[in-house]
Amino acid sequence: MRAEPTLLRPLPYGRRGRIWELDYLRGACIVLMVLYHSMYDLRTFALGWQRQSGAFADLYELAVLFFRSPFLHLRDFVAPAFFFLAGISTSLTHSAPLRAAKVLISACLVTLCADLMGMTITMGVLHCLGLCMLLHWLLEKVFRDRRAWLCLALTLCTALFAFRACGLVATGAGRIF
Repeated sequence: MRAEPTLLRPLPYGRRGRIWELDYLRGACIVLMVLYHSMYDLRTFALGWQRQSGAFADLYELAVLFFRSPFLHLRDFVAPAFFFLAGISTSLTHSAPLRAAKVLISACLVTLCADLMGMTITMGVLHCLGLCMLLHWLLEKVFRDRRAWLCLALTLCTALFAFRACGLVATGAGRIF
């Protein structure tokens, strides 16, 4: 009996055999989101502090340079990648309702904190992610057969709703929907 080469065997990770690549990519997305939001907050608050006291000019310039660089489009990559990875993870888990509840509670806390600071977050990334996780679990339980067709129909209806809600529907001849 020949021994299997070490490089071709998956290395055990965690007590439940987690997929380390998903955790690594999800962690990278979280680090990039924290970087993006830190620079966004730094730009926003440093501008206010600079106007009041003239201080923090260097921090404000750092944040402005960050958003003039290719990092401006960091959110356009990170958010879809995070949604993609969360979708894969949701399909692999057995505790989707619990995870959805945790994400939705976190989203409500973010909304509450933003409201206390005078900002408004009505439907953010965490809200959408939690609702998608819950919707995935419900669809998996209710519609075991022909689920792909139902998901396609729901996706199209959601896209239509999102376009209309965001005001992307043009009037007249250039109408999208």
